[in-house]
Amino acid sequence: MAVLEGLFDPATRRVGVHAPLTPTIFHEDWWLQAASGGRIEQVEVRSGNVVVGRLPYLRRRHFGLLECVMPELTPYLGPAIAPPLAKPAQMAQSQRSITADLIRQLPTCDRFHQCLHSDVPDALAFAYRDFASEAQFTMDVEPAPEPELWKSLRDKTRNVIRRARETHRLVSLEPGSFVRLYDRNLHAQGRGYNYMWRQTGVPVMQAAVEHGQCRIDAIADLQGRVVAASVCVWDMSREYLLLTTRDPGSHAGCVSWLIWESLARASRANRVFDFGGIGTPGSVAFYTSFGATVRTRFAVHRTSRLFRTVDFGARKARAAWERARRHLLPDCARTTILSPAAEPAAVVVPAARPINTLALPVS
Repeated sequence: MAVLEGLFDPATRRVGVHAPLTPTIFHEDWWLQAASGGRIEQVEVRSGNVVVGRLPYLRRRHFGLLECVMPELTPYLGPAIAPPLAKPAQMAQSQRSITADLIRQLPTCDRFHQCLHSDVPDALAFAYRDFASEAQFTMDVEPAPEPELWKSLRDKTRNVIRRARETHRLVSLEPGSFVRLYDRNLHAQGRGYNYMWRQTGVPVMQAAVEHGQCRIDAIADLQGRVVAASVCVWDMSREYLLLTTRDPGSHAGCVSWLIWESLARASRANRVFDFGGIGTPGSVAFYTSFGATVRTRFAVHRTSRLFRTVDFGARKARAAWERARRHLLPDCARTTILSPAAEPAAVVVPAARPINTLALPVS
């Protein structure tokens, strides 16, 4: 690919949250190491001795088949590319060419899947190489003075926040306490599977807290019992709603209050507040009540026929097992089987080490 030496801005060669090679918090080396248990890899493209593009990924096995995917608790990833000093048309073509070189270095696998971050304008480079692409949606709120933000909320949303404030108070949690609360609330809803109990859940939140880029807010009732909580993480430009949980018997305004506090905090720091995706039509209505606007992101994937067949069979078997478990096990036995036997042990964030890297020079 023809990219001229010196095309890229030297100011973008520094490392940190300002650098284009870390366009989101999810591209930070410490996040990737913690979220993957130290197993993250990446491919690179260089211009001379300068890295101008990188694409991290996690290799894992699914029924013996190889996947290259995003780590857990990582809603967005995709190529990170240093912006060239060029006209817009040349800039777009250079970015696609670098992305193409990154794609060519990816290992052969049965499935590749990533959701691309907001700085990726299109998925053409992936589409040209037989990846399927699709639009995914999130909602966000631009920063504004706090009185304007409060006024943009629906009347009903403001009212439930006021009522929640009358009988609850705002507190903070540490990561382990959040995970235990998350699990407790899942069991209260009759849902026994909590991916947060895997080894990377607590370390990634703890790493973000230690880097000053995470806050775990919670709501406690007048008796001091924590009934709801949220996890937000941020980089220089965006704050992301990563997780929320609520006791099904608690006040309906608790989560609205938590989101409002996070939204106001993001705005004070001049950050866009990103809801981190849209799950259901109900979530669209809920996020809209905060004045949020729909945004489009791209997801790219490529899957072998063998993987599709095996995955379909595994999903059918899992669904059958869940149906049988719900009918055969009484509630008390179900709780005994699914609840953890003890408090989760402290988990140490993996020591930092260089990411496994494949590099392709720019010709």
